[in-house]
Amino acid sequence: LKVTIPVEAGNSTIKNGTLRGFYYAIHISDIAPYASRANVVEDVRVDRSTSNGLRIACRGCVVRRNQVVGSGQPRVLGTNRDVYGVLLFGPGNRVIDNDVVSVKGYGTGLGYGIGFGLDTENCAAVNNRISEAAFGVTTAFSSTKYRDNLTLGVLTPYGPDGTDAGNNH
Repeated sequence: LKVTIPVEAGNSTIKNGTLRGFYYAIHISDIAPYASRANVVEDVRVDRSTSNGLRIACRGCVVRRNQVVGSGQPRVLGTNRDVYGVLLFGPGNRVIDNDVVSVKGYGTGLGYGIGFGLDTENCAAVNNRISEAAFGVTTAFSSTKYRDNLTLGVLTPYGPDGTDAGNNH
């Protein structure tokens, strides 16, 4: 069973357990202006999602203490597609103390550890560990901050925008 939270939900918590082999293991689905608020995803192990491990679209959500392993594997979806371990949309979201390991895109697609997509102003990535990906933490908004993150075997650890709040390695 994969976990999907509909647009109108808010203040929901997804906690504990292992999800293996889904397209999105956990999908909180909303669009701007993001009516879904204050959801929490914590202490979950996501293993071998065929696309993004966690896809979170909401306002002020927290993603913490999760382990996301092997996103984009096995490769069953065709060619030339980017894959994210954790992908967020919406303002004010936080990604805290997660392990993201081995994120591979399809064909010429790239693997991203943690990505902040559309409308992700004032977000934060703090104390995460990312390994074996093309990109570590990515965002297009300077108001999104990253601090105390560690990348290993990552070609481009941080960028293209966002604010380095310090102690990233």
